[in-house]
Amino acid sequence: MATRLPDVVLIGYKKAATTFLRSYFTSHPNITWTRNARHFVLDNRYLSTQYCADLPDDEATRKCYVDMFEGLSIGYIRKNETPDWSEVGYTPGVTPASASLTSSHEEIAQRIKATVPQTKILIVLRNQVSWLRSYYLHQINSLPENQRAFTDFLNTLEGRNALYSGNFDLTIEAYQQVFGKENVHVMLLEQIHTQQDETLQKLCTFLGVPFIAFSSDREKRN
Repeated sequence: MATRLPDVVLIGYKKAATTFLRSYFTSHPNITWTRNARHFVLDNRYLSTQYCADLPDDEATRKCYVDMFEGLSIGYIRKNETPDWSEVGYTPGVTPASASLTSSHEEIAQRIKATVPQTKILIVLRNQVSWLRSYYLHQINSLPENQRAFTDFLNTLEGRNALYSGNFDLTIEAYQQVFGKENVHVMLLEQIHTQQDETLQKLCTFLGVPFIAFSSDREKRN
């Protein structure tokens, strides 16, 4: 095993081709990936806990290491005293104060920069309307049985944070200001569908690895 910090942090978005990207990373001989970046949403963890991964020797020598946590795209920061998210995050009417929660893409970006100053940022987006609809449907079974309308979802902590993170321009701007525009790469799910090879070629250039085509029969989907 070898300890290594990531070259790239993938912040999400949820429900916007991150499962596809994990499949591609797994198939690429020059890329390895983990999902340790949840570290950055937990208050004070990034100050007191070492952030790095123990990778198998054969993976630690690969050219590009991508760490990810799709929840970073939502921008929320959970305090140490936050109750069980399943109890408060999906209950209509719960306020952020009662859950000790704040939302800040700027803060998440600063945490990543302070911990891994040389890393780059990867963001994958989707049409905002279809993204929010898919996100709502993905979470619907977590809502109380008699409060599963879209308006109910938007009145939960998870729903309000989804609306907040749906301002894609603000998310991108926050990371560009901290890491520089040249170190932030934005992908679109729709372009992955219609221009897969071209989109993956641009991604590989950003990651600094050779382009390798990806066969659709190896693709994992939610």
